[in-house]
Amino acid sequence: MYKKLGFILFLSFLLGLLLYLKPFEDKVKDVSRIENFLPNADIVGRVFLLDFLSESSDLMLFNNIAQRQFLTSEFVLSMAKLYGLDVQSPVYMFANERGDFGGVIPLFTSQKLKSALDRISLEGNVKDTLIGKDKVYQIIDYNLNVFHRDHFLFIYHGDYFDDIYQKNIAKEKQSVSSLWQALLKNPIFPNENLVLYSQSEKLKQFGIDNVYLAHDSDSSGFHLKTCLSLNDSIPFFIKDSGASIQFSERSKRTIDLHTNTRQLSEQSRALVIEKLSALTRKISFPIRRVYGNLGG
Repeated sequence: MYKKLGFILFLSFLLGLLLYLKPFEDKVKDVSRIENFLPNADIVGRVFLLDFLSESSDLMLFNNIAQRQFLTSEFVLSMAKLYGLDVQSPVYMFANERGDFGGVIPLFTSQKLKSALDRISLEGNVKDTLIGKDKVYQIIDYNLNVFHRDHFLFIYHGDYFDDIYQKNIAKEKQSVSSLWQALLKNPIFPNENLVLYSQSEKLKQFGIDNVYLAHDSDSSGFHLKTCLSLNDSIPFFIKDSGASIQFSERSKRTIDLHTNTRQLSEQSRALVIEKLSALTRKISFPIRRVYGNLGG
């Protein structure tokens, strides 16, 4: 009796040990972070797509946007589920001044998407080719390159796909680039549905180190919010020729400021004058203000 009970307990112990150790189970491969594959670009962005569409619904309704029923969060979510797209997680975007742009969408599963892409590849204007270990679908009419891994879909429009792929996909990066880290940490607009970030070289030419962009929208309009980080405490250029005052000892305490507001509306022009006037009142030494072309 006791031998049978002891034997049963021993078998139970072995079974529990096997269930705990799982020696015959295949090792689960760690899924690389999507952010590791994101390419550097002149402008990068992150959007919570469903929240963005919900926030924009009143604006689309007010402006009577055609086919707006296809731009609701409910419709987009239902279509995304059909293809295994995870639009409840952040969707990433990137664009360059040279004209190319793209996006990266997380996936719940790649099986549904793979079936859809295989059907698309039967079309005459679609080619599929193997690049690295990825099957890339090239939609010729739209200059699109599309491929997926198990956990993300990569969409690219432009003429530099090979360069983007070799630098960001083929190398299997183990960390997120500093550019994307700046966007993802985002101390300026942490709770916004759509945030864009840029630190392009052209901005630096104007004394701007980086810029964050976000938005608010309601039925009346779309409002862009901007935060500029300057790399110069006085980000102005000094001209060595042109209309100016005669320099004297007093000139060392005077700023001769010319502005061209020809392209501004009357309302914007008035705002510029108001802001500059307020600025001169805050400075203790005199500033001579010369408004060039204020009359348009």
